[in-house]
Amino acid sequence: MNVPSPVAGDEVVWVTGHLGHVCADEPAASPRYAGTQSAADAALAALDVRGYAAQRSVVSPVARRGASGLSPWIRHGLVTLPEVWESVHGGRAADVGKFRDELLWQEYARHLYARLGRRTGAPLRHTVGVGGDARPGWDRSMRCI
Repeated sequence: MNVPSPVAGDEVVWVTGHLGHVCADEPAASPRYAGTQSAADAALAALDVRGYAAQRSVVSPVARRGASGLSPWIRHGLVTLPEVWESVHGGRAADVGKFRDELLWQEYARHLYARLGRRTGAPLRHTVGVGGDARPGWDRSMRCI
């Protein structure tokens, strides 16, 4: 398998050619994120978790996606989990609760990886079955099912 070139736009061509068969829609590049503190601060200030509880797990259509979009800045330490936690104070209880649950999972994952490192690449307790049908009731129009 060839590695995509570092030229912007080539990654979409690579994904389309190698993974396009598992995409339900046309592959597209993710939005470009400015890796600056001021961009991170602006994204945090603009965060609105209204509707988060209902839309967090929605992936299609794109206009209904409910993710916060803060992951790049959280991952690289420009915004901390405690800062994000506090920024949603005063919002609707269900939305704030769901959003904060996601932050707690991130914190848990960090601690788990700190303890186990690359061992997290294999199942921790149970072996995952291979093959077989998807679970009943799952939307089979998605190619990943």
